[in-house]
Amino acid sequence: MSFYKMSLVTLMLATGMGAFAAGSHKINVQGRFDYVSADNDQKKSGTPNYTDFEAATLYSSFSGTVNDKLDYYARFSWTQDGKDKTDGLNKIAQYIYVTHKPTANIDINIGKQFVWYGTREEDYNAADVYHYSLAGNGTDTLPVPFYEMGVNVATKFSGQSLMWQVFNADKDTDGSGNKKQRNVLYGVTYLGNFMDGKILPMASYHVRPTSGANDQKMTYLAAGSQFHFGSMYLDVDYNLFKGDKVNSGKDEEITSIVTKLGYKMDKHHVGFKFVMDKLEIDNKENYSENAYALSYEYHVMPEFRYHVAYVMQDRDYKAAGTEDPTFTKIIVGMKFNIDVL
Repeated sequence: MSFYKMSLVTLMLATGMGAFAAGSHKINVQGRFDYVSADNDQKKSGTPNYTDFEAATLYSSFSGTVNDKLDYYARFSWTQDGKDKTDGLNKIAQYIYVTHKPTANIDINIGKQFVWYGTREEDYNAADVYHYSLAGNGTDTLPVPFYEMGVNVATKFSGQSLMWQVFNADKDTDGSGNKKQRNVLYGVTYLGNFMDGKILPMASYHVRPTSGANDQKMTYLAAGSQFHFGSMYLDVDYNLFKGDKVNSGKDEEITSIVTKLGYKMDKHHVGFKFVMDKLEIDNKENYSENAYALSYEYHVMPEFRYHVAYVMQDRDYKAAGTEDPTFTKIIVGMKFNIDVL
């Protein structure tokens, strides 16, 4: 057994034993398994069509309260692998952090955790998302920061939060594999709450300097809100991400506008998502895309549901003579969320 696996088993045993000691502790297993049939418009895109069964997500998490001043949370994703050279953790470790609460209105989160960039699209559990915008996925040269090691200080007031964050910025190493990160990612995120949860605004701004040449820097600006009216809700998000000199010395810019209309009634949940994406290189539009995702979920019980979704992406390349493909996908599957302890 590898050292990492041994450490994981040790953590599980320690958490389980801790449940019978001081504080309260929980072990949770969550996953989404799908049958996927994808038509990638192969003649135009060059990407093969495929049909498969796959694990869209699979997590195990460990959380607990040690006392009124200290909490902890750890989550492992079994669809990830490989070592993060900057923080030294295996990539399956998405979250490992502790929360110190010096006062009732301040939480200090220290460790590996989600970088609170983006808007409502990123606030959802990945198991509840059937299509991400370009801002949600990023590109090879303008990637988005998901889980990083660092510090997040959350100040809470009147049901709202303002978070101040400092995290690792990049994964650059030299030819010998030595670290060469010189800067850190920093940002601020606001989570609002008005009219007793009927209006939930969210905004964030992050700066991510890199160790690349020509003072490469990435910035992430996002603003949006979720609106609730009866059994329905509406998400409206705007994302503007910029990378200075990141694409072979050229600037890159991502613009994504995301809307989602949802309806919940008892065990039934219907969602319709519409996304408008645009990618620019050196202020020249490279391509745009309109995407639609229609989903239906039947929640058999709080811990288990079935779902079906249809996704269509209509891409428009701006280069002359380039084929414009249309991608479609049918997803049928289930999600489980079980507290083991």
